[in-house]
Amino acid sequence: MANSFIAATTHSERLQWVGQPEEVGALMEEFYTHGPGFTETITNLSPMNIPTQDGRAIRFVEAAVLDAEIFEPILLRHDLMEKWQKFHQTYLER
Repeated sequence: MANSFIAATTHSERLQWVGQPEEVGALMEEFYTHGPGFTETITNLSPMNIPTQDGRAIRFVEAAVLDAEIFEPILLRHDLMEKWQKFHQTYLER
């Protein structure tokens, strides 16, 4: 599945390889057409380590692509709010 996502050339093609595409579709479109994903190239499938992998997740947030009204309900639904708050405190409140 990850290889198919990487092989996709548009955000629309990538949507078929993500969970809950109707919820992340608008975010992905913004990320890949106007945000950091526009120039990003996926080169491998190694796990992302925030401090050492160019801070891609941090750039995503800082680029203001993240819409809190969409993002927060997703975090709550998947019981990830506490982890998001820890990430935010660790990497975004500098």
